[in-house]
Amino acid sequence: MVLRDILHFKGRDVFTTTPQDTVYNAAQKLVSNNIRALPVVNKQNMLTGIITAWDILRLTTTNPNDFNALLVGDYMTREVYTAGTGASVDTALCVMNERHIHHIPIVEEGNLIGMVSQGDLVRARLENVQLEPKHMTNFVLTKYPV
Repeated sequence: MVLRDILHFKGRDVFTTTPQDTVYNAAQKLVSNNIRALPVVNKQNMLTGIITAWDILRLTTTNPNDFNALLVGDYMTREVYTAGTGASVDTALCVMNERHIHHIPIVEEGNLIGMVSQGDLVRARLENVQLEPKHMTNFVLTKYPV
């Protein structure tokens, strides 16, 4: 299974923010949409970074200033691991585990087209594991021409 399959079922809608947006507005988007990460994109929809709920929580202890004065571009992670639609679910899960990240933006030709989370990938793997015995049973019980 590849990430294209995940996006097919999940959809390609992604909530985003910009480097010029305030951290407060980004936090509001995270909370109101019940998500944990926002890709940061420029006017051309090209990925420039990512800001997560964890990044914002960290700010509350290191910089407890008015979040309306802090810009996303100053606190986002700039080096973002991305993947294409052809990357495998297993590879993406391994990368997430190795890099301790929970979201991977999906990019095509430099443009953000979707995002997957660890939960999306684990759900897909579990569905695949549950279907495998059924497929094997059907394969074994099917009579093929000799």
